[in-house]
Amino acid sequence: RVIVPGEAFPELERNYSRGGHLHAVGPIVPPRHAGSEARASMRARLAEHFDRPFERLVVSLLGAGVAADRSAQIQTLAGMMERRPDVLHLVVVWPASVLQPGWFGWSNTRIVKTYHAGLLAGAADLLVAAAGSNTFLEVRYTSLPTIFIPQMGHFMDDQRARAQAAAERGLAVHVEPSEL
Repeated sequence: RVIVPGEAFPELERNYSRGGHLHAVGPIVPPRHAGSEARASMRARLAEHFDRPFERLVVSLLGAGVAADRSAQIQTLAGMMERRPDVLHLVVVWPASVLQPGWFGWSNTRIVKTYHAGLLAGAADLLVAAAGSNTFLEVRYTSLPTIFIPQMGHFMDDQRARAQAAAERGLAVHVEPSEL
């Protein structure tokens, strides 16, 4: 059998396959055990690890060029965060991601390669993310303040529709990559 996870909102559901081997389930979201104590602990560990005190944590989960070149958006965000000395900006990417040298030149931005982006996102004051299924569902069910900048690769799922659905419900802000 093939388990097919559902979307967060009914209008986003699409049947890409058919057959008796498919088993539709509701949205799949990892459990989050980050209460206020765990969140504070993560923030303290980040401040120590990066030797950088901060009041606000911004986490960017845009990817690093697999579905689209995100260099311009990441550089723009890093530039915006540079004007905020109270902010630590983490650009979180998969461990095998190819990084741009320019991302390392900002004093308020750090690059983090990890498979555990959700732990960092849970400690954030603001999340800037693509609208892939996993991130979207985490945001939907954990109420993380989020700006969605959807991936636009032709082979991707409909991230624009997800971002728009969240924006229409007042759950997040939807910004097109060219509008950032």
